[in-house]
Amino acid sequence: MNALKKLFGGNTRQFGMIFALVALIVFFEIFTEGRTLTSGNVINLFNGNSYILILAIGMVLVIIAGHIDLSVGSVAAFVGVCVSLFIRDWGLPWYIGVLMGLGLGVLIGAWQGFWVAYVGIPAFIVTLSGMLIFRGANQFVGKSNTIPVPADFQYIGSGYLAEFGPKTGYNNPTMLIGLLAVAFVIFSEIRSRRNAKKLGAEVPEAWVMVLKLVLVCGAILYATYLFATGRPGTSFPVPGLILAVLIIVYGFISSKTVIGRHIYAVGGNRHAAELSGVQSKKVNFLVMMNMSFLAGLAGMIFVGRSTA
Repeated sequence: MNALKKLFGGNTRQFGMIFALVALIVFFEIFTEGRTLTSGNVINLFNGNSYILILAIGMVLVIIAGHIDLSVGSVAAFVGVCVSLFIRDWGLPWYIGVLMGLGLGVLIGAWQGFWVAYVGIPAFIVTLSGMLIFRGANQFVGKSNTIPVPADFQYIGSGYLAEFGPKTGYNNPTMLIGLLAVAFVIFSEIRSRRNAKKLGAEVPEAWVMVLKLVLVCGAILYATYLFATGRPGTSFPVPGLILAVLIIVYGFISSKTVIGRHIYAVGGNRHAAELSGVQSKKVNFLVMMNMSFLAGLAGMIFVGRSTA
């Protein structure tokens, strides 16, 4: 148990979550006769759930700040329908439609953030109203009709990385991304260990770091292999690539920037944070606006995957 605590940073809850995940994968791998960890299934899981995980990124920040957003599904649907209409009825290029959709998400988030941050209405009430308003607006604007979107727009929701380079039997860009991810993990772990030593902090034994890197890098390489050996025409999905970029960006923001520390401070104790100079209203406004921004992106990815 001590070795496990060292391996997972002494966080038993994190170990429990990892154990539960591994147990679920093993359970379904056994009872589906090996169909869970197949290339096709893993690719479909990423394609079908990337938009949900994008919503989860924004919701983590909302919850850390001490709020909740019930409107994300309705906002995602409303933005998706509006962008589809922008492209079909206004004749806009798909990329202009995407930019307008992101802008619409920001406006919706600013509207809800205003009531939460500056008027002081609880986010539960504001976003419950938003859920009903934008659900109705979705049906009013779209008239409950199917709105097709062009193939270029579908690419952001159901596309795959295009092949390039020599024929190796694997998807080259997917393999490259996997190798870069492994290099990044190794570099980050070594840098963290070196910085901890400089600060005089206690660091685990070298074997703990090596074993952790072997497990993490092994999982990354195995996932890379599954994505790179799917059926012809598939590879690492574009929605998964967007998700990976967002995870890196928001991971950096939440842990390495001033606004990230302020979000944690406001969520921990708003009054103490304000006495420390944190502008809690600004933080709450940005958190709610960011959530709707990501909801708009998730809605467009869902529409792209659905092709309409």
